[in-house]
Amino acid sequence: MESICGLNPDMHRYLVEADPTKWSLAYFNGRRYAIMTTNIAKSFNNVDRKARLMPVGFLVEWLRALLQRWPISNGM
Repeated sequence: MESICGLNPDMHRYLVEADPTKWSLAYFNGRRYAIMTTNIAKSFNNVDRKARLMPVGFLVEWLRALLQRWPISNGM
């Protein structure tokens, strides 16, 4: 925040006045995403380790079921 204040005081003021739970993970009480990363490739790599050994047909079905279980973001 000190860096932002030095670079752009108006932005610093805006962020201080805004609800920190909307823009800062440090003040957000929940989990923004079902898997704690914003990188979808890392998310898939983390959950599909065992599925990689499946035949293609089973793998596609496993991935479809996985995506249906993931919550949809309210931001869309």
